[in-house]
Amino acid sequence: FKEIVPIIIKLVDESDAPLPGGLLVLGDEDSKAYVITDGRTYLENAYDFERGEVVDGDGELVCEFELDLGAIGSTAAGEVVELGEVLCE
Repeated sequence: FKEIVPIIIKLVDESDAPLPGGLLVLGDEDSKAYVITDGRTYLENAYDFERGEVVDGDGELVCEFELDLGAIGSTAAGEVVELGEVLCE
């Protein structure tokens, strides 16, 4: 049984600027998501993105990130967690 926790994160670069919309976010086992706008990214399951990569339209690596899933705590089933800013470097 794998727990599913949907989350929203805000991906920012080293200068604290939000990543632009349209970038592809890659997680484990072919999990994919997109940066929507201003770094905001909806991930269907946080546990598929403990370590993630962000790539551009050409598949070039933009940056990588790690999620601190301990910060999520316990959530009600189906509740979307707002995790806040996540550094992508």
